[in-house]
Amino acid sequence: MTDKNPGKSTNAQEAKKKREVAQAVSTYLESGTILLNKYQIERRIASGGFGQIYRVKFQKAENITLAAKVSRREVAHFRRMILEQMILTKLRGKKHVPMIIASGNYKEFMFIIMRMLGPDLARIRRKTEQKRFSVPTVLQFGIQAIEALKDVHDRGYLHRDVKPRNFCIGAENDRRRFYLIDYGMTRRFICEKSGVPRAPRRCAGFRGTARYVSVTVHDRKEQPKDHFHGGNNMKKLRAI
Repeated sequence: MTDKNPGKSTNAQEAKKKREVAQAVSTYLESGTILLNKYQIERRIASGGFGQIYRVKFQKAENITLAAKVSRREVAHFRRMILEQMILTKLRGKKHVPMIIASGNYKEFMFIIMRMLGPDLARIRRKTEQKRFSVPTVLQFGIQAIEALKDVHDRGYLHRDVKPRNFCIGAENDRRRFYLIDYGMTRRFICEKSGVPRAPRRCAGFRGTARYVSVTVHDRKEQPKDHFHGGNNMKKLRAI
């Protein structure tokens, strides 16, 4: 008997393999580690090429749950962590941007402590019965996604990796709000001093996720904007 949907089976196998690889990666910070004399590591909750994410308890208020994003200082992603810390600080207080609480170094690691968020939209969609969201939910997401990108653009930056996996819902009583995460690929497109757009580069390196970027990015041309205008992001949430 042949598999009627081999693509689905392959995707499930790939997802399982990724989970096994993530579990095999050594933990950067042990449970109980104290950061900045007040943030206690509880457990690792995610890992990937960027580093690792931990659940954190604020010792002075145990009812507040935080998250710590941790990266080794000697790897290439360390520069992305520094950039992300800078962007989160500049966007502090924006309603669709994760609230940065603190940042620092611990041994050979750099960390950013933020408010805990809920799961990302790609993960939520996979858990729905029909593997898709309703039209009202997709429209609500679209509105909030545009609001989030406007906040980033108004500060003169492009996100450059817009996709469902980089949008999370809030935690607990904040689940109707979407948050744009992962600012490690951002690039300033407005000159900070003059306030005018930067001149486009003749050849730009690839940034983003191949499935979601525009043809312009695939052609290694300067990305003039974040391409969120329906397209693959909305289709992915609704139908695929």
